[in-house]
Amino acid sequence: MKPWVGVTVHMDEGKEDDLYPHHPLLYVERDYIQALEEHDMNPVLIPVLSNAGNVPDYLEKLDGLIMTGGGYLNLSKPLSASTRLRETGSKRFAFEEQFLKAAVESGMPVLGVCRGMQMINEVFGGNLQNLKNNDHHQEVKGLEGSLPVHGLELDSSSYLANIIGNKPLQVNSRHRQVISQTGKGLKPVAWSKDDQLIEAIESVEDRWLIGLQFHPEQLYKKEQRWSLLFQPFKDAALAYRNSQV
Repeated sequence: MKPWVGVTVHMDEGKEDDLYPHHPLLYVERDYIQALEEHDMNPVLIPVLSNAGNVPDYLEKLDGLIMTGGGYLNLSKPLSASTRLRETGSKRFAFEEQFLKAAVESGMPVLGVCRGMQMINEVFGGNLQNLKNNDHHQEVKGLEGSLPVHGLELDSSSYLANIIGNKPLQVNSRHRQVISQTGKGLKPVAWSKDDQLIEAIESVEDRWLIGLQFHPEQLYKKEQRWSLLFQPFKDAALAYRNSQV
């Protein structure tokens, strides 16, 4: 039996510096979809809706949730002075905030990736800061997203380390903001080796809520330890489904 996993999508307004000018889009990178399929899960794209009142109807049909990263970004364009997601992508944030809160309250397993991790952190009251340079966005250097570029240090007592092991490993990096303060009920459990920036968070309570600043959906084919993350996520989704019967 395969669980049904919701996958959030990026929203733009079709502005001149968006992916397809004059064509407002909802979209997501296929890596998320392929990772779920290859780990025996059924992905379901969750559109950004103007009416958050429909959130319960969607959640009834889902067993798990993936909070995805951001969309197309002109890397030559300076970052906004604001570090708050609710101010730099307000419509997407408003919808995902309601969706995330409802999913967590229900006990549904949630995995946040890149912007998705930052989303979890901000919704729970945490803060972000802009990085002073682009050292943590490898595409600025012309490096493909599936290429690991820096070391990761794990808290050996964390659930994440329990899942994938605590041996040294390398991860990819596609972000220009980083968590400066974790939200209520969350704790940092992994850091970039060289500069100790927060690379993963998880719930301090007994719930399946994990955020990763990097992209495991692009890493598991070359680093099989990341498949160890998707398997317990699937198991948690099936357990959640059974608990709702």
